[in-house]
Amino acid sequence: MLVPRYHQVFDLTLDEIFNICLLKNKIWQHTMESQLSWWKKNTSDSDHFITLVDGPSTVAFLRLRDREILVENSSYHAKCVTEVCVEKSMQRKGLGSILLKAAKNKIDESDSGIGFLICLSTEELFYKASGWSSLQAEIQLKSSGGIKRSLKNNEKCMVLNFEAPESANIVLCGDIF
Repeated sequence: MLVPRYHQVFDLTLDEIFNICLLKNKIWQHTMESQLSWWKKNTSDSDHFITLVDGPSTVAFLRLRDREILVENSSYHAKCVTEVCVEKSMQRKGLGSILLKAAKNKIDESDSGIGFLICLSTEELFYKASGWSSLQAEIQLKSSGGIKRSLKNNEKCMVLNFEAPESANIVLCGDIF
């Protein structure tokens, strides 16, 4: 059984970053140069990473980012789970569930204990089976540059340890990806 490894940015070696970007490139096909450039541009010192490693290869990965949820006049600190990916040959073997359980543990240990992620509607049942709930409310995403957008028709917001009325206007703040 593969054991989750927890990392902060400064814990990762260049080889580990390269292996994570190599895995991401297999899932979201861009050039390796583009993956590494994106990593350098979008990685924050506060990001946390969970990896599953099989020998020299990173076979599964996700990132936890510090973010904020605004509900009407209240603000909540939260962990955003993003970039969940599993090597294609290793999919449907429980690795995604292992990653999400490890992420849930980290979220539960955080100050707020709140987590969220954005997924495709087709992935909703997978996240529900891993203990996440679908947030039914008017949701907007607000990037660090201040650009807002609503969830697309094929997107769902999944949450851990968080509830809001369906009538609430919710803004998820910070870059999600």
